[in-house]
Amino acid sequence: MTQTITRHIEPVLLARRGASIVGVVEPALCDRLAGLQAPITVDLRFEGDTEGRPLASGLLEARVESRCERCLQPMEIALAPAVHWRFLRPSDPPPAEVAPFEDVDLDGTEVDLVTLVEDELLLALPPFPRHAYACGEEGTARHFIKPQPTAEPAPGRKRPFSGLASLLGRQPGPGTDDGQESN
Repeated sequence: MTQTITRHIEPVLLARRGASIVGVVEPALCDRLAGLQAPITVDLRFEGDTEGRPLASGLLEARVESRCERCLQPMEIALAPAVHWRFLRPSDPPPAEVAPFEDVDLDGTEVDLVTLVEDELLLALPPFPRHAYACGEEGTARHFIKPQPTAEPAPGRKRPFSGLASLLGRQPGPGTDDGQESN
């Protein structure tokens, strides 16, 4: 049985211990992820950096239901973002090294882990979800959309910007009253 993780964690304490968090976040706790199909799997390892700041690295896994932007049919999206967090207090000097860690504000001793997990999954969502295969088979939205014929301009109709050709030193083009072609 997988353990449900607690909402609030103490990253400083976890980093001192070199602890790991392995468990799940229940979908009911994630208000902003509407299509969450199953619990989110969380696997994090905590450690301290060279200056004693807490770091967390790991992997999140979730399955979210969405709609394909091509065919408008429901689809499931598998998300598995790797996370690298560095927890900084407001009084900490800015880190000198550029690291692969995302800085997280640590105002007190606790951090809302569920909110951090939810933020990472929202950032991992594709902006335009699409099936991996070519949509448009029988029964999908593309099958029902018929292309519209292109409208041809009426013969003998004057082009609206043909008068500008004389300002540019060119002869009027086809479709004008004098019937001469432009260069």
